Amino acid sequence: MRKVFLDCGAHKATSIKKFREEYPNSGDYEIISFECNPKFKSILENTDGITFHNKGVWIKDGIEKFYIGHGASSSLIHGKTRGNLDFDNPIEVDCVDLSKWITENFSKDDYIILKMDVEGAEYKVLEKMINENTIDYVDKLYVEFHGMRVFKTREDTKKIRNEIRGRGIPVHNWDATAKKPILGIKN
Repeated sequence: MRKVFLDCGAHKATSIKKFREEYPNSGDYEIISFECNPKFKSILENTDGITFHNKGVWIKDGIEKFYIGHGASSSLIHGKTRGNLDFDNPIEVDCVDLSKWITENFSKDDYIILKMDVEGAEYKVLEKMINENTIDYVDKLYVEFHGMRVFKTREDTKKIRNEIRGRGIPVHNWDATAKKPILGIKN
């Protein structure tokens, strides 16, 4: 059995740092990170002890339009209302079908902690994982839902949370800027 921290939307390795500092026995886990924002590629390539994929997580493999704003803001979702994204000048990024990738790389016996901070793409990715039952490979989910920023309601978020929790998978809020511990046993 492998123990894996699957870090989707790795940003500038903030979640890796939090995981290593806060999660019990974090040293027992393999860390696999996905990030397609070119601003963070160098940081992640130079982060020791991880496997880094310079790709976005999505619902299919291939090249997608990616929108970047000022600072660290970015998204695969056209029209995202926060982050001052430049929708007139998207870049193209390589994406991976996360649902398919999980089934090709893991077994249900593996222990997977999935962290998602993918700026609105979480809705489509998680819906696909639910529909294809690949969510059942996940043992614990940390996610930042971007809701109204990507035209989703509280009910949309609640539905996904309840579907995942109904399968016995704990769903926790992820907040990259939280000052309090979010990954440890206190959560």
